[in-house]
Amino acid sequence: MSDAAAKLSKIDWTVYGKIKSITKTTANSNINYYYDASGNRVVKDIMGRTGLVRTFYIRDAQGNTMGVYRSEGGNYYRDEQHLYGSSRTACGTGTMQYLQETAGSRCINPFLKEEI
Repeated sequence: MSDAAAKLSKIDWTVYGKIKSITKTTANSNINYYYDASGNRVVKDIMGRTGLVRTFYIRDAQGNTMGVYRSEGGNYYRDEQHLYGSSRTACGTGTMQYLQETAGSRCINPFLKEEI
């Protein structure tokens, strides 16, 4: 499947009807999506001219989004924080930097649990 008006050359779908990847015709940009066993998006990777930007969706046990975090250029940012009562009561937006990679440091990626 493709969409010339949106400059998309290829869209791949999972067997569950979720978008798996998008390939754009301009800017050498590829987007990949990853889902958990319940079908909730957990990671979005955008590979473009400036490198990889990875977005993490952190969820509670019911699948509600608790926060959206981004990894870009060795730095980690919180982009959204959701607050819940009996339903979602608020969504804070704005970027907050959490981790900055520095030369010679050993850090653990809190999302993938691997050393960066």
